[in-house]
Parts: sequence; structure tokens; C-alpha cells
Amino acid sequence: MRNELSAEAVRGGLGVAIGLALAACAGCNAGAGGQFVQVRTAGELARNLSAPDRPVMVEFYRNGCTACLMASGPLTNVSNDYAGRAVFLKIEREGTQAVRLRHGIGAYPTVILFTRGRERARWVQMTDAAPYREALDAALAELSGRVSGARHSRARFASL
Repeated sequence: MRNELSAEAVRGGLGVAIGLALAACAGCNAGAGGQFVQVRTAGELARNLSAPDRPVMVEFYRNGCTACLMASGPLTNVSNDYAGRAVFLKIEREGTQAVRLRHGIGAYPTVILFTRGRERARWVQMTDAAPYREALDAALAELSGRVSGARHSRARFASL
């Protein structure tokens, strides 16, 4: 089974869609699966955010969150497609209050893209993979030196 919701599931109603999302996310602890690595502490997160040569995408999620389950399919697909070119982390809400406060997390799921330790883009309750892909492509281009950082201002990273 692919980790995405079909048009029939969406037309079939929210209950069917949630059931498919739950099935797609089985075993992934409610957050995205795929290439996402579970982070449990602020120190662990900080160490991973400073990757100098790759963008870092972090999903902040909450167990049992319906929106988190709905977003897990697109996030998993993106992480699989960008494996080896970006770092993918997920952090669960429980026991991470300091991390949530530091990054201003108020709703779930929140996904933040970092490059060289700086926040470049943020999405809240996004279930479409296209904005993630666009931002990752732009970050990869910037990090590879193909495009200057000045050209990737807030206009390019429109999610900020």
C-alpha cells in the first residue's frame, strides 16, 4: 500500500481517509515514516540542525493527531524521494516543551525546513507534498552553490 490517500478515499468521506492514513502510518509512531529519524531531546535536535551540506526537515507531531496522520503520507514520500540529499527528523510533542517553545510550535503537525541551522520554511497542517519539494529543491540548489543565497530570499521560501 502506498503512503498516500486516494481520490476515492477523500470522496468516500473523512472516516475512510483517516482509516487509510492510519494504515499508511502503521508502525511509524504517528509521525512520518520513510527516511524520518526520531529525535527525543533538544540536544539531539540541535546537533542535527547544523548539517552544513544538506537541508534538514523536521516534523513536529503529536501521537493520536488526525492532521499528523493525514500529513504522514506526503511527508514519507518526500523523505523517500530526497533520501541522501536531505536529513529528515521527527520529534513527538510529549516531553519536548523546551523544543516546542524554542521553535514556536503551536499546532500539529508543524514541519520546518532548516539550512545551515537557520529556519528557511515552515508549514502547519500541510498535506500537500509540492511545497515541501519546491523548498527542498531551492535549498539544495542554494547549498550546492548553483544559486546565490540572496536570490533565495523570503520570496523563494514563501512559507516563511
